[in-house]
Amino acid sequence: MATATRVLLIEDNPGDASLIRGHLELIHTRIFEVVHVTRLQDGINAARSQTFHVLLLDLHLPDSSGIDTVRRVQAELSDLPVVVLSGSDNENLAVEAITSGVQDYLVKGSADEKTIVRSIRYAMERKRLELELRKMNETLEQRVRSRTADLDQSVTALGQEILEHQRAERELQESKRQFDVMCDAMPMVFWMITGNLGQTVYVSRYYETLCGHSRDEWYVNPMSWLDAMHADDRKSVQVAMHRWVFGGGWREEPALLLTYRIIRPDGKTLALRCRLFAVVEEQQFRYVCGLTEEAPSAKTTAALAGSTAGVPEVAARTAGDEFAARPAVMLDAQGRIVELSPQAEKTLGSAAKDLIGQNIRDLIEQRASGWGRLFHRANSTAKTSHLSEP
Repeated sequence: MATATRVLLIEDNPGDASLIRGHLELIHTRIFEVVHVTRLQDGINAARSQTFHVLLLDLHLPDSSGIDTVRRVQAELSDLPVVVLSGSDNENLAVEAITSGVQDYLVKGSADEKTIVRSIRYAMERKRLELELRKMNETLEQRVRSRTADLDQSVTALGQEILEHQRAERELQESKRQFDVMCDAMPMVFWMITGNLGQTVYVSRYYETLCGHSRDEWYVNPMSWLDAMHADDRKSVQVAMHRWVFGGGWREEPALLLTYRIIRPDGKTLALRCRLFAVVEEQQFRYVCGLTEEAPSAKTTAALAGSTAGVPEVAARTAGDEFAARPAVMLDAQGRIVELSPQAEKTLGSAAKDLIGQNIRDLIEQRASGWGRLFHRANSTAKTSHLSEP
């Protein structure tokens, strides 16, 4: 048996109400169940307590009149399809009613059973589509709100990431200033390259004094120091370094000592000694650090003993007011710190009493690991290694 279409008829004229009922009873293809009330408020109450498929609404009722009747229905029963019944063929009123949200408009006396049924069917279909569209819009709005919230979270996270990156950059620059002070105080080269030997992180200024080459060459090509090496020493150094870095030798031997000769641009052959050590983070080999100095001969060692001849030029010329005004460090012949300027204390973040007597080599090795970790956070991308398999 077909389901009946429940119709709520709000009509205060008994004759018009009977006429509507009579038209609907003539339809045999569809069953209509009509509930009739004469006042708008009674109709609203009925619709709240019962289920109806469509509302047939007279505009002029004892408790409401004209377009206000439509507005009250839309405010109270917004999900119910509405067909307005009017005794006036007023086109302006019909347009206003449709604009206010009703689905159709019929003139009493001119609508037969087929017209009424067609209007009811169209009104129900239009309202169904309207409700579906409203639901889709609500879903879309919810998605937009959700995506907006996600975007806000992403923007916040990005902001925090930028702040963290800026903080890491500041720490890196401050750490670099500390290294510059320490490295400029000693007659040896401190350098740091990435664990795959593909990127130069730091080269102290003394490299140019000792080897006669520009530091820019080393920053462009991390393995350029091999080019200056004496041909008879190059292969053995390359093999030893390759085994220590890539063969895992750093796990068993934390430091690697290399001795080799270089040929300076002025043609002078110089014997060097280089001590390599690894910066390890989370059991990963991150950086190779090195301390390179001229290999001491027996004659040089005797001359340096008990004297200040080994104090580097950069420290020796920082006497008096100049020493106090800049971040300077004075070393003895064995590389121990004997004096620091106030600026050096501030830059290194330690009091003079805690640093005097320490060997500058040990201090650099201690702080190199921390600086390597800072650099790894600030810039973790390294280039492809330039050290080929020997």
